[in-house]
Amino acid sequence: MSYTVNKTNGSVLTIVGDGTVDATSTDITLVGNHPSYKTAVTFSINKSDIVTCVSNSLKKDTLDQFEIKKEIKVIPNFIDLMNNLGADIKEI
Repeated sequence: MSYTVNKTNGSVLTIVGDGTVDATSTDITLVGNHPSYKTAVTFSINKSDIVTCVSNSLKKDTLDQFEIKKEIKVIPNFIDLMNNLGADIKEI
């Protein structure tokens, strides 16, 4: 089985063979954890002014897989409702 990836206008961007799409991993947990990148990724995160991620799950994965000394702020799907919309919400 293969998957067709379309552009927003409906035209075909690419066709990907089965088994080559991993929809559960992100760059930080897939590419960043590769031995040839892990040291550079860890260094870059720890030297950043601020570190954000899109979910508590990604935060946990990052803290589990890397030696991170910085605080990681979770902004769900990078939508900060408290600051941008003035919404009165609890932690998502």
